[in-house]
Amino acid sequence: MSALRRASDDRRIGIRRWFAVVPFLVGALFATLWVAPILAVPAFFVARAVNTASVTLGNQYLNDRIDSVGRATVLSSASMVYSLAVVPFEVVGGVVADATSPLGTLALFGVVLVVGAATMRALAQPVA
Repeated sequence: MSALRRASDDRRIGIRRWFAVVPFLVGALFATLWVAPILAVPAFFVARAVNTASVTLGNQYLNDRIDSVGRATVLSSASMVYSLAVVPFEVVGGVVADATSPLGTLALFGVVLVVGAATMRALAQPVA
């Protein structure tokens, strides 16, 4: 993808809009697995693509706001915090999936994502 095309997409979508809309879409997609399990494979592809784009946009957001001195340290620290934040969800997800079903757990996590995103939108102002 050319730099011009990426710049055009960034102006059209933007970091703020991305993080305001995408969690609801991904959560809704995973929540539909309760009634349409056939969507599991497409949901995984969408989640992978969204995760890659979200990490890239999050790093861009930090990169644009940090002075060059210490930038690598901050980006590395943010990556470590993200990795640590994911661990409890993976552990709880495994326990819930063992107790119920993997698809049911994914659907439940979709609902949790939508509720969590709505709560964050209600309680905090977007920073982008």
